[in-house]
Order: sequence, then structure tokens, then C-alpha cells
Amino acid sequence: MLNYLRPLCIASCLSVICSAAYAGDHGSAVGHAVKKISKSKVYHVTASDQKGMRFDFSPTLESKPIHKGDTVTFIVKNTGFVDHEFGIDNEQGAKKLSQMMLQNPMMKHAGPNIVSLKPQETKEITWKFSGEESIYFSCTLPGHFAAGMYKTTQLAKH
Repeated sequence: MLNYLRPLCIASCLSVICSAAYAGDHGSAVGHAVKKISKSKVYHVTASDQKGMRFDFSPTLESKPIHKGDTVTFIVKNTGFVDHEFGIDNEQGAKKLSQMMLQNPMMKHAGPNIVSLKPQETKEITWKFSGEESIYFSCTLPGHFAAGMYKTTQLAKH
């Protein structure tokens, strides 16, 4: 009986450790989660798997850039047929978690900089960009990041 429980215990511990490593206590290297405010910029994001794994932003990040200090609300809808995540981090954090997910595909995420979405589900995350200038929006579920399900942007200069 004990041998049966060992893999479950290891998986649970890894999930907690990896979630803490990815999200940290204060968010990520690019900022932190905050409560939604009326002055937030708003982006509608679709997570799709129908014509390739991708995120689509409306407005686009090019037409409405994010500046350091901005508070942004992302309304994320999974329009696909499989689960997706929407995470906010830097390149190193996103790639590190993607690799962890390949090694531990049952790992679940919880943290201020990531939302997990079932098909057709919509969730919000409000973020204050106060850290590094290079931003990665990514889905780190096994194979999704490698399939191109990430979007990068640079914080715009004021």
C-alpha cells in the first residue's frame, strides 16, 4: 500500500514546489497581481488550438502597448477543445516551467501570475507591470509552449 502512495506524494510535493518556484510570493519577475481597478487597460485574449496553438490579443499588443507601471486586466477565454493556461512571466520563468511540465505532466498550477482554463471557460487576471521589460504570455501545459503557444512583448517607453 505504501508503494502505491509514494508516487502520489511525490507528484503532490512537486506540484507545490513548482507552483511556488514559478509564481513566487509576489508574482513574477515582470510584476505582480493586483485587484482590478477602473483605470486598468483591458485586453481580451483568446487561447486557441484550432489553427495552431496560439494566443490572440484584442486590442493587439502592437496597437495598444503596455508600459512599465501599467495595470492591465486580461480577460482570457479558452476557445479551444483542450485545457490551456495563461501565464505572465519573463522568458526564463516561462521556459523553466514548460520544461517542468514536460517532466511532470500531472502538475497543477496555482499562483497569482497564471490561470488555468477548461475548454470554453473564461477567467480574468489583473497585473501591474513593474519588473523586467521582456514579457512572456505563455501556456506551459505539456507540448503547448513548444507548439508556439506563447506571445512576447517588450514594455513600451513612456
